[in-house]
Amino acid sequence: MRRVIPSPKNSSLAYLPSGDDGVRRTLEFMTAEITRGSHWPPLRPLALAIVADSPERDFADMARRVYFWVIAHMTFRNDNFGTETVSAVKYMVEQIERTGQAYEDCDGYAVLIGALCKVLGFPVKVRAIRFDGVKNYQHVVCVVFIRGRGWAELDGSMRPGQVTNPLRVAEMDSGIAT
Repeated sequence: MRRVIPSPKNSSLAYLPSGDDGVRRTLEFMTAEITRGSHWPPLRPLALAIVADSPERDFADMARRVYFWVIAHMTFRNDNFGTETVSAVKYMVEQIERTGQAYEDCDGYAVLIGALCKVLGFPVKVRAIRFDGVKNYQHVVCVVFIRGRGWAELDGSMRPGQVTNPLRVAEMDSGIAT
């Protein structure tokens, strides 16, 4: 069993089953945090400030600006062994405001990108990825629907120019955050 720790400031703790059922539960938890975070009142003004210089109705540019803002303000850090930590949007934004950086793994990047895009009106979901030669899912990304282009992965834990393992053998999507 793996644990999901929602955030250092949250009091809930969940035990996850192993395998695909645990991955599904993690995706559900992440999607719920995207929704919860998108309703946190200070997030909308932050998101609007991030995209303030975007050309009107250039949704791809808006998503790109959110992506670059998040990668500029987050540093990748693995979860502790045997745990899956999903931080609250509020916690990550407050950490960025206080120190200039939040420290998260791919789950945190996906949740923050998702919440910022959702508050701007984008449909979002999260996707777990399993690569060739590996038994379990080991990566997650935010997937954003960009009007006029379709669904696009925003992988905040990968910097521009980095290549993820191209041999994906499986993907599992969450439902769309409501």
